[in-house]
Order: sequence, then structure tokens, then C-alpha cells
Amino acid sequence: MTKVFTIRYQAYSGGVCVNDRIANITVNAAPLVQFNAMPDTCFLATPFQITQASEIGGVPGTGVFTGPGISPTGIFSPAIAGIGTHTIMYTFTSAVGGCVDTMSNTITVLDTATCSIYFCVAHL
Repeated sequence: MTKVFTIRYQAYSGGVCVNDRIANITVNAAPLVQFNAMPDTCFLATPFQITQASEIGGVPGTGVFTGPGISPTGIFSPAIAGIGTHTIMYTFTSAVGGCVDTMSNTITVLDTATCSIYFCVAHL
């Protein structure tokens, strides 16, 4: 996670003058995002939560989704996205330091099947 390091740095004048300083620096943990494959869905499916994207490094922060038919919180609406293959982006920003990791994946919205049935009646 976040660590504080004490560093020492020196400045030389090129001659005999030397100046030492000691300071603390903070190194913030970088998030690590994974985005697993998403199954195909049907055009008329009800909106659903995308659960395949997450931060796996234990870094606190906030994830936001972007792309066609998806809300920032990850609710995917196939009818809004439309038929076809769409790229969904997941961006995670750490709470401390604002470090960012992103990953994308695709989801395919399939056309709803249609069927026409014809009856033929023979007259005898």
C-alpha cells in the first residue's frame, strides 16, 4: 500500500561546500485492474450489473465504467447499447494519490430471434 520513505540528498558546489537534507517522501500504491470476459447477451435482456471488472490489489478507490449502454456504476443496458459488439472501459482511481489503472473488454449484444409461422389448410 502507501509507504513513507526517508531519503537523504546532498548538494555539492563543486568545491568544498556541501549541503545535506533529509526528507520524507510518500509512495502511493498503484491500483491493479482486471476485466474478465463477459458473456454475450440478448438485445431484449433487462439491464444488469457488470461484475467482471474489479481492482485486485487491495487499493481503496473508485471504479467508473464508460462505453455504449453502460452507466458509470456498471449497469449495462443492451437495448441502449444496440446490436453488435461494444467496448466497455473500466477506470479505477485510487483514493490516495489519484493513481489510475484502466482496462477494457467487449460485450456482444445479439439480435432477438424472430419467427414467422404460417399455417396452410388444405381444402378437401
